[in-house]
Amino acid sequence: YTSLKMSTRNMMSSHAVELAEAGLEQALYAENNSDWTAWTVGGSNEQMTLTGFAFENGATGQVLLTVNNYATRNPTFVSEAEVTLSDSTVMKRQLQTTGSLAPSFVNAVGATSGRVRFRAGGTLDSYDSSLGTYASQVPGYSAVVLSQSTSSFPGVRLNTANVDGYVVGVSSNPVSYSTGATIIGPNTPNTEQIDPSRILTQANPNQPAYTENVPNSATPININLSGTQSMTLGSKTATTATAYYVFGDLTLANTSVLHIKGPVIIVVYGNVSIADTARIAVASTNPTTGGGPNVSLELHVAYGNMSIGGDGIANNTQSPERLLVMSTWNQGGTLAMSTSTPFYGVMDFPNNSLSIMNSQKIYGALVASSITFYGSPSIHYDVHLQSGSPLVSGNPGFQGPIYNAFASATSGSTAIQPMTISNVIEVAAN
Repeated sequence: YTSLKMSTRNMMSSHAVELAEAGLEQALYAENNSDWTAWTVGGSNEQMTLTGFAFENGATGQVLLTVNNYATRNPTFVSEAEVTLSDSTVMKRQLQTTGSLAPSFVNAVGATSGRVRFRAGGTLDSYDSSLGTYASQVPGYSAVVLSQSTSSFPGVRLNTANVDGYVVGVSSNPVSYSTGATIIGPNTPNTEQIDPSRILTQANPNQPAYTENVPNSATPININLSGTQSMTLGSKTATTATAYYVFGDLTLANTSVLHIKGPVIIVVYGNVSIADTARIAVASTNPTTGGGPNVSLELHVAYGNMSIGGDGIANNTQSPERLLVMSTWNQGGTLAMSTSTPFYGVMDFPNNSLSIMNSQKIYGALVASSITFYGSPSIHYDVHLQSGSPLVSGNPGFQGPIYNAFASATSGSTAIQPMTISNVIEVAAN
């Protein structure tokens, strides 16, 4: 009898842990979807009780959920499960964890449906922009080249490119390469150029997809510069982004310059063209000579073509998080970057093919339906993009281009990136 009683208690204790885990998932869903239906608000906290769970031998269960500081960037999730046995014995298990912003860009180069092709060669490695410049660090091995192509052809064609990281595909034939190519990690033997442990086939690889949100209201503006014309957008003292709509083409030609001096969002409903020696110049964070601590550019190429030539987009902050060029709506636009100016930023075009024409230096991450490199680029993936941390701390209304673009919150409220939870601990048991 005693053995049976202890076995039953152990089994019900396991059920309590399972209920607490399910409760954490329910709380995470509510946080990510801002769906607090049936929850009770108490100051900065939300509470809910889930009931109606029935187990063998007449046992019943319920879960008390609490989300503390639910409107902040780091809410705390508490899930306490109770299982009541037929003899009125109550088994309790409580799990607690803190939420953090989910990573946005986890791959150096990601093709959402097509192939990644290096026509010549190139190099791919990684660094952490939060620790300083790429030149000040020893390059890492966290550059992931991903193709979700289901074609019978290899998803990633390296030619002679060198990858310090991984190649990932969804088919049994994820990569092809020529003599001189390498896929290596920190522990790859010196005599091994292609490390088979760094070629992965995954049915559901990690390539996050987000819903694109743009400001509900913005200032209409024409950006059509030529000759020696220049235009300045943004304020270095601003803590929230100034938004602009371009109902036509954004064109920079000759030696014209579009200066970005603060946090700026531009939504273009036509084509984007930078030619000759024209450029977009994102100022540095220097408060005296630059654009201040919140300077950044979020450029939405909503429907048209994109041709970034000339002197390109010069991101003088050298922080990839401060430059985002994207569109999840664009279906048929032709996208190309042919400048030789180093690109410090992120591109996200999950429904378009992207062509990189020159042997350009790219710091950050690239995402498109398929990507073709015609030169031999140097791609330095910024692992800080995985941190989920906001762009500018201390300004909850402005979390930078990546988080503004993907936030589910309505305009004017705190923008919250989808949350993830980790390091779950059991803090109470009896």
